[in-house]
Amino acid sequence: MLTALMACGTGDFREPPTVIFGEPQPAEVENLPSFPKRIQGQFRGLAEGNILNISDKLIVSTSEFDDKISIASLDSSTILIGDTLQEKSSGKKEKVLIQGDSLVRHYSYSDTVYRINFDNVLRKFKGHYFLNTRFEGENWDVKQLSLESGKLILCSIRTKEEIDNLQAITETEGDTTLPRKFNLSKKQFREFLGKDGFREKSVYIRENGLR
Repeated sequence: MLTALMACGTGDFREPPTVIFGEPQPAEVENLPSFPKRIQGQFRGLAEGNILNISDKLIVSTSEFDDKISIASLDSSTILIGDTLQEKSSGKKEKVLIQGDSLVRHYSYSDTVYRINFDNVLRKFKGHYFLNTRFEGENWDVKQLSLESGKLILCSIRTKEEIDNLQAITETEGDTTLPRKFNLSKKQFREFLGKDGFREKSVYIRENGLR
């Protein structure tokens, strides 16, 4: 259960990349020391319902999940007292919701998925933020982050069309091995954006007011 919850909450950040770059993107752009105030806050995912909390240097993903089980299915290691589930060995107690002959357990899992540091470089270009994460040595996985009218949009490179565009822009030969590695100049990166790069989108809605 917890493993599934962790995967749900951090999938946008933990999926292995299909494309990596030889240096943080875009090239020749200064690193930002922190996330600007306008992009900080709490955002809820439209698809998975997980929450992203963005502070000055961190992105923390939190997922919540309710699990409904039959009271009769509880094993001998636990005992239900009113609306409290208690482990016999440790005495640990957990509040649950009783619904007829079933109970509902609430799970919550938080994970720091991005921390600005030596291995996680933040840059801004053409109104977008680019989250660069070191991948196996001197390679970088890159995601695009944008804020539009209270909607936080996290974008990744996933499609064959994007790989083909990168291949054409850099004039490199095809390779079926993933992740594909590319070395782009700033001009080439701009061209890739203009050809609808970073197509896979996850949308989050701000929960604590617009800025």
